[in-house]
Amino acid sequence: MKVAISHWQGRIAPVFDVSAEALLYDTDLSHQAVLHLGESPYEKINQLKREGVDILLCGAISRSIMEMFASYGVDVLPFLCGDVGEIFHRWRESRGDVAEEYRMPGCCRRRGRGRPRWGQRGYGKRNE
Repeated sequence: MKVAISHWQGRIAPVFDVSAEALLYDTDLSHQAVLHLGESPYEKINQLKREGVDILLCGAISRSIMEMFASYGVDVLPFLCGDVGEIFHRWRESRGDVAEEYRMPGCCRRRGRGRPRWGQRGYGKRNE
């Protein structure tokens, strides 16, 4: 199985759409390589598909690009942040799940944390 992780300076790249490199792991051979990605989203998708990538671990990603990966049969685990090595190790141990601590703030199941949303706790409401 081949896993690609978009990265920047040893961490998950914040936005896949503009990332320039991906680490390519072959879990069967315990092999790692750096892949320089093309400029356009289509080039990135085609490169990863040509390399035989089965799963992409990344930061934020636009819905249209995620849907294109799905149409090519590539699973995407989006909205991750943190050290590439830690995240890959955690993913490999759990085979598909990554701990909540590696999710980007404000994404997925982390609702309710951080600053209040419009209309909550008095924000955006009239003071009558």
